[in-house]
Amino acid sequence: MSKLSQLQGKGTVFKIGGIDIELKPLRVDELEFLSIDEKAPLEDQMKASKRLINKVLKNSISDATDEEISNISLEHMQPIMEAIMKIHKFAEGDKRLSKIKDVIKSKQSQGKAPE
Repeated sequence: MSKLSQLQGKGTVFKIGGIDIELKPLRVDELEFLSIDEKAPLEDQMKASKRLINKVLKNSISDATDEEISNISLEHMQPIMEAIMKIHKFAEGDKRLSKIKDVIKSKQSQGKAPE
Protein backbone atom coordinates (compact mmCIF):
# COMPACT_ATOMS: atom_id res chain seq x y z
CA MET A 1 0.00 0.00 0.00
CA SER A 2 1.10 3.54 -0.65
CA LYS A 3 1.19 6.50 1.74
CA LEU A 4 -2.32 7.38 0.60
CA SER A 5 -3.74 4.51 2.63
CA GLN A 6 -3.00 6.66 5.68
CA LEU A 7 -5.47 9.26 4.36
CA GLN A 8 -8.46 6.94 4.51
CA GLY A 9 -11.19 8.22 6.80
CA LYS A 10 -11.49 6.82 10.28
CA GLY A 11 -14.79 6.32 12.02
CA THR A 12 -15.89 8.48 14.94
CA VAL A 13 -18.28 7.35 17.66
CA PHE A 14 -21.27 9.59 18.43
CA LYS A 15 -23.97 9.10 21.04
CA ILE A 16 -27.28 9.66 19.24
CA GLY A 17 -30.60 8.82 20.84
CA GLY A 18 -28.82 7.13 23.72
CA ILE A 19 -26.81 4.70 21.58
CA ASP A 20 -23.22 4.80 20.38
CA ILE A 21 -22.92 4.87 16.60
CA GLU A 22 -19.60 4.83 14.79
CA LEU A 23 -19.97 6.95 11.66
CA LYS A 24 -17.44 6.71 8.86
CA PRO A 25 -16.67 9.57 6.46
CA LEU A 26 -17.44 9.31 2.78
CA ARG A 27 -14.68 8.59 0.29
CA VAL A 28 -13.63 10.60 -2.76
CA ASP A 29 -15.77 8.43 -5.05
CA GLU A 30 -18.82 9.31 -2.90
CA LEU A 31 -18.33 13.08 -2.99
CA GLU A 32 -21.61 13.71 -4.83
CA PHE A 33 -23.54 12.77 -1.67
CA LEU A 34 -22.28 15.97 -0.02
CA SER A 35 -23.69 18.12 -2.81
CA ILE A 36 -26.83 19.84 -1.54
CA ASP A 37 -27.82 22.84 -3.64
CA GLU A 38 -28.94 25.57 -1.25
CA LYS A 39 -30.88 27.25 -4.08
CA ALA A 40 -32.80 24.09 -4.96
CA PRO A 41 -36.43 23.69 -3.88
CA LEU A 42 -36.91 22.42 -0.32
CA GLU A 43 -38.09 19.04 -1.61
CA ASP A 44 -34.87 18.52 -3.59
CA GLN A 45 -32.77 19.55 -0.59
CA MET A 46 -34.64 17.02 1.55
CA LYS A 47 -34.02 14.26 -0.99
CA ALA A 48 -30.31 15.12 -1.12
CA SER A 49 -30.13 15.16 2.69
CA LYS A 50 -31.84 11.77 2.86
CA ARG A 51 -29.42 10.31 0.28
CA LEU A 52 -26.50 11.60 2.34
CA ILE A 53 -27.87 10.17 5.60
CA ASN A 54 -28.64 6.84 3.94
CA LYS A 55 -25.16 6.57 2.42
CA VAL A 56 -23.29 7.41 5.62
CA LEU A 57 -25.45 5.09 7.74
CA LYS A 58 -25.14 2.23 5.22
CA ASN A 59 -21.35 2.69 5.04
CA SER A 60 -21.09 2.87 8.81
CA ILE A 61 -23.56 0.18 9.92
CA SER A 62 -23.26 -2.67 7.45
CA ASP A 63 -26.34 -4.54 8.66
CA ALA A 64 -28.64 -1.47 8.71
CA THR A 65 -31.68 -1.95 6.51
CA ASP A 66 -33.42 0.66 4.38
CA GLU A 67 -36.51 0.19 6.55
CA GLU A 68 -34.58 0.85 9.76
CA ILE A 69 -33.06 4.00 8.32
CA SER A 70 -36.43 5.21 7.00
CA ASN A 71 -38.00 4.65 10.43
CA ILE A 72 -35.51 6.79 12.35
CA SER A 73 -37.47 9.44 14.24
CA LEU A 74 -37.15 13.02 13.04
CA GLU A 75 -35.90 14.03 16.48
CA HIS A 76 -32.61 12.30 15.61
CA MET A 77 -32.10 13.87 12.18
CA GLN A 78 -30.35 17.00 13.38
CA PRO A 79 -27.88 15.14 15.64
CA ILE A 80 -27.18 12.69 12.79
CA MET A 81 -26.56 15.51 10.30
CA GLU A 82 -24.37 17.37 12.80
CA ALA A 83 -22.33 14.18 13.29
CA ILE A 84 -22.03 13.74 9.51
CA MET A 85 -20.79 17.32 9.15
CA LYS A 86 -18.27 16.78 11.98
CA ILE A 87 -16.78 13.62 10.45
CA HIS A 88 -16.32 15.55 7.20
CA LYS A 89 -14.72 18.46 9.08
CA PHE A 90 -17.36 21.07 8.20
CA ALA A 91 -17.35 23.87 10.76
CA GLU A 92 -20.42 24.94 12.72
CA GLY A 93 -20.60 28.18 10.70
CA ASP A 94 -20.55 26.32 7.37
CA LYS A 95 -23.49 27.38 5.20
CA ARG A 96 -24.15 23.77 4.20
CA LEU A 97 -24.66 22.76 7.84
CA SER A 98 -26.91 25.75 8.52
CA LYS A 99 -28.97 25.01 5.42
CA ILE A 100 -29.34 21.35 6.33
CA LYS A 101 -30.44 22.30 9.84
CA ASP A 102 -33.03 24.68 8.37
CA VAL A 103 -34.34 21.97 6.05
CA ILE A 104 -34.63 19.48 8.93
CA LYS A 105 -36.39 22.01 11.17
CA SER A 106 -38.81 22.83 8.36
CA LYS A 107 -39.59 19.17 7.83
CA GLN A 108 -39.97 18.55 11.56
CA SER A 109 -42.47 21.37 11.80
CA GLN A 110 -44.44 19.71 8.99
CA GLY A 111 -44.32 16.41 10.90
CA LYS A 112 -43.01 14.41 7.95
CA ALA A 113 -39.85 12.34 7.53
CA PRO A 114 -37.34 13.39 4.86
CA GLU A 115 -37.75 11.58 1.55
